Amino acid sequence: MRNLHDIFNCYFSEPKRPIVLATLFSVSGSHVYRPGALLALTEDGTMFGSISAGCLEDDICSHAQSLFKKSSFENVSSKMLSYGSKDISDNVFGLGLGCGGSVRVLLERLPDDRESSHLYHLKNALIHNDQCLSITLWNNSKEQSSRIPQRMLLSNGNCVFESIQNESTLESLLDIIGAQPECSDIRPRIVKCKELNSDALITIHRPRQSLVIYGSGEIANTLQILSEELNWDVTIVESKNALAEFSSAAHSPDAVVLLTHNDSLEFEFLSKALPSCTRYIGVLGSRSRIGRIVAELETNFPDWTDVVWDKLHAPVGLDIGSDSPQEIALSIICEIVAVANRRLGKPLREGVKTLHRRDTELTEYMS
Repeated sequence: MRNLHDIFNCYFSEPKRPIVLATLFSVSGSHVYRPGALLALTEDGTMFGSISAGCLEDDICSHAQSLFKKSSFENVSSKMLSYGSKDISDNVFGLGLGCGGSVRVLLERLPDDRESSHLYHLKNALIHNDQCLSITLWNNSKEQSSRIPQRMLLSNGNCVFESIQNESTLESLLDIIGAQPECSDIRPRIVKCKELNSDALITIHRPRQSLVIYGSGEIANTLQILSEELNWDVTIVESKNALAEFSSAAHSPDAVVLLTHNDSLEFEFLSKALPSCTRYIGVLGSRSRIGRIVAELETNFPDWTDVVWDKLHAPVGLDIGSDSPQEIALSIICEIVAVANRRLGKPLREGVKTLHRRDTELTEYMS
């Protein structure tokens, strides 16, 4: 999300500045980023965002220069680049594509008219705290006239931007999306449109992660610093009495951390917050203190299911041997990230086969 925020600032802060957008369109094998990662480039070579560990950006910037030229822009506004670990020269990139995979990168010059860009509509959806599902369709034909990306954006089930020209293709893509689980379960994937010789990249963009911290002190301050670095929407509430004012009917934050050390107030808060839409609730404290609160909750709310209890992370944080406020804050942030990404927070060398869920393979849906 931080990369996307930087790209928005780059594109919309100077309305007349030409921008080329690079999209990590597909990945085969290993790569540090998932498909859908974005990089914005200006004519002077300034970059916002990232789509590799640094081994592709210089070459992408070189290719982007042709799209900045007005004569080229009038005829061709996009191109697809392919990279693999075997065909990247070390003397050009220094290290090559070290992950061992191969990738395709879509380059396109964004419209000078900002309001006609898909990014304008994507930004508006995210500002209103709505998730946005994006479809980018690329024709693999060698004819330059047909090599222009087509897109559709869906927010709350409504189409907010659409430039896909083939109606049957649009209907087929909508059918595939309709068969998907809810947006929170969607991962980047490529759908192959065999009849049209096209590929469609399906990604989901989510609003900024929201975090509310109840309490004060060095842990709270460090949590705020780390959260802001991740471009989260963070709020610190120092008043302990505010715990009793939580309303499940109000807009629920994605994550809450309690640093108040007050059993009765935290019990009252958890009795309202755990059944709410908040996905992560962490409580700082010893196992014995947490045990007392949980026992009282179990007595008063015997009908709560695992779905409710799974939101509670107490004592809060991952076990990284923290012994300072800064390390405790780091362990909390890491746990929130792991929960949001449905991970356990284990070391990568211990039984984790892939960095990302492997559901990006090609799927043919049209014969």
